[in-house]
This record gives sequence, C-alpha cells and structure tokens, in this order.
Amino acid sequence: MKRIIALFAFAAVTVLAQPSSPSFTTSQGTAAVTTKPCTSSQNVGSIYTRIANPSVTYVCSQIGASSLGSGAFGWVSVPKSGSGTGSVNVAAGKTLTVSNSLTLAGTDATTATFPATSITVSGATAQACGTTSTCAATNVGATVKIVTGSAPLVSGTPSTVAITGISPAFTSAATYSCTVTNATTAANVLSVLTAGYVSGSAFTITGPNTLTDVARYVCVGY
Repeated sequence: MKRIIALFAFAAVTVLAQPSSPSFTTSQGTAAVTTKPCTSSQNVGSIYTRIANPSVTYVCSQIGASSLGSGAFGWVSVPKSGSGTGSVNVAAGKTLTVSNSLTLAGTDATTATFPATSITVSGATAQACGTTSTCAATNVGATVKIVTGSAPLVSGTPSTVAITGISPAFTSAATYSCTVTNATTAANVLSVLTAGYVSGSAFTITGPNTLTDVARYVCVGY
C-alpha cells in the first residue's frame, strides 16, 4: 500500500512539474494584428492573417530577448514571395497603427526620432527659383538647409569677416543666399556681396570701413 501511495504521489508531482502547454493559435480576420495576443512564450508560434488588400500574415515571435522565454515578444510579418525578407518588430506593450498605404524610404541603420509631444509632419516644400524673373520652381525640399550664426567684423577698408567650415556644405556658391544684420549698430549696413559667396562652405560678410561690429547671419539654400 505504501508503495502504491508513493507512486501516486510521484505521478502527481510529475504532472504538476510539466510546463504549461503553449496557447498559440492560427486565425484570420480584418482586425489589426496588435489586437491579437503576443506577450509571452506561450503565444510564440501563433499565426494571424489580416484580410486586406493585400493580405498580410504574421507570426508571433520572441524578439530581442536576453534568454529563452524572456524579453520582448511581437508580431513579425511573413514576407511574400519576391517581396524580400524584411521584418517589422513591435516591442511588447507597444502599438503601431497604420491607417493608410505608405512607402517609407531612407538610409539603412538611420533613426528618425520624434519629439515628446504629438506633431503633424508638414507637407511644405522648398523651391529654388533660379536667376530669372520666372521662378523655375525646382523642388529642393530633400536637401534644403539653414545655417545661422554671428561673428565680429575685422576692422579694415572695408571691414570684413570670413565665415568658413560650413558642413555639410551647400551644393555650391550659387545655391544659397545669406541675410546679414548688424547686432551692434543697426545703421551700419552689412551684407554678403556676390563675390563674397566663396564656395558652398564659405562666404564673406562686408561692412563699412574700420568697424568691429558683430554680424548676425542666416543662410538658406541647398
């Protein structure tokens, strides 16, 4: 009898010691994949196909974990034939909502960081009109840059200050324009003459004779 009781006790302990069975599922629907559970190792292997145009199939996977069964879990899209082998990782507890068809392009291994508050990305464009009275309306939005700063004039005839080392530089001396104000005496007019645009990374500010006023400048171009 004691032996029988011992065997029953061993069997009970063995059953209790067994790991809980996985709770992965295979399903489909129109709901966003983020509404489906993928928060622990028990969900790993779940497959969900979101019915849309086009449809996308996801697999719940362990991502970025330090050890088996721990760390982050998220849905990974299954690449379609001929569409590459990329993936989308959503950290545990986070939600990615895509409401429209989008094409994202950029340079590998770069990061876009958004501010702490919600914003609307502007659709404003930057255009280069050229050198005639009819604007060429060349879109330079992808490369437009603004450079600002201040520096004192070196007294001379005329008084000047050379601004150098703009990096990344403008495309050339002809692809940017600078506005200069006098931070010391407004009546003493300062400017960048045509010849003052030395290159895409350097320009010279010119003012009246024998001045050491501080020049404040803003340059815009591409």
